[in-house]
Amino acid sequence: MEANLTNTQHKMCYEKNRLELNGIKEVVSYDDKEVVLTLCDKGMVIRGTELSVAELNLKTGLLRIDGQVLLITYTKAHEKQSVLKKIFK
Repeated sequence: MEANLTNTQHKMCYEKNRLELNGIKEVVSYDDKEVVLTLCDKGMVIRGTELSVAELNLKTGLLRIDGQVLLITYTKAHEKQSVLKKIFK
């Protein structure tokens, strides 16, 4: 089944040690304990153990994460900062 998503919608499906998300714009950073994402209208932080990005398709907005998910938190949309802004903060 194909979902027709607008800019403010996303779909999440969690099964045993597998999380699938739709509506992903960007993966900001990830390691085995945390994945930081940008959705269409906000950010998301996923924390857990043994996390790995198993599949990422930015054309369709699909992301699959394998591992044990312990916490999912929504945040404000991640804003990219230029190097000069970081230096003169």
